[in-house]
Amino acid sequence: MQKSLVSTPKDALACLVDCALATVERMALKTHIPKREFDRQISIAQNGIAWMEQFGCEVGEHDRAFDARNARGVAKWAERLRDCSGVHGRSIVS
Repeated sequence: MQKSLVSTPKDALACLVDCALATVERMALKTHIPKREFDRQISIAQNGIAWMEQFGCEVGEHDRAFDARNARGVAKWAERLRDCSGVHGRSIVS
């Protein structure tokens, strides 16, 4: 969701969730990430997806929220990203 396309509260929520998921995605692809911050960003994004479902926000098949929801949650989606990028198993700093 692009900021310029926001015209309703549901669009705004979808845009903010996409931003949170972009942060999770960026962090998942790094070799060293702070675990607490990573977990916090995952939680924010997961709550946002739950609110999108609760408020009936549409999720397009090209949206990160679609991918995260189909992965059975943001944490599993992020884990898959780490696995695919080859950084899985590298350090997540406590």
